[in-house]
Amino acid sequence: YSRETSFFNVYDLAAKYDIDPTLSVVLGRKINPKMSSLGAIDGLQVEKYFGKNYVGGIAGFRPDIFDYSFNPELFQYGAFYGRITDNKNFRSESTVGFIEQRNSGEIDRRYIYFQHSSTVGSKLNLFASTEVDIYNKVNDTVSNDIRLTNLYVSARYRFNRKVNAMVSYDSRKTFLEVINDALP
Repeated sequence: YSRETSFFNVYDLAAKYDIDPTLSVVLGRKINPKMSSLGAIDGLQVEKYFGKNYVGGIAGFRPDIFDYSFNPELFQYGAFYGRITDNKNFRSESTVGFIEQRNSGEIDRRYIYFQHSSTVGSKLNLFASTEVDIYNKVNDTVSNDIRLTNLYVSARYRFNRKVNAMVSYDSRKTFLEVINDALP
């Protein structure tokens, strides 16, 4: 792509209103930590808690893939459900959701996503995120096949305040991309 991107990209610029302690509304550009693989959402996000369970919805737009600007052609909407577990030595949060993404008004992609994060004790953090396409359209070719399109898992162990070790796997990165990213 020949167009230069700006040196200044807005990743998070939103207003949040807590209607009550269990219901919140966000308007603007925001990355939702309950569905981080989706990236920034330009629009409306609503979330309601019912004890340890929560439900939510999004309606808005994806940023432009070339320069991260607002793009009204990339409409998306979806809903999600999640649960938090919080005990003395274990905390976890799991979310499952459905997203439909459009491009110029036509359905581009429908998928189900799952995200899980947990802390075991105070030393081990685990994270997993996956996306499974249930509808995909590329160059006028429609696919209704169920297909795993993203899998990211990571584990981090904290030895002490200054030393920790992390290992991760990202299905979107090939071996050569990983090597190129590591080179100076």
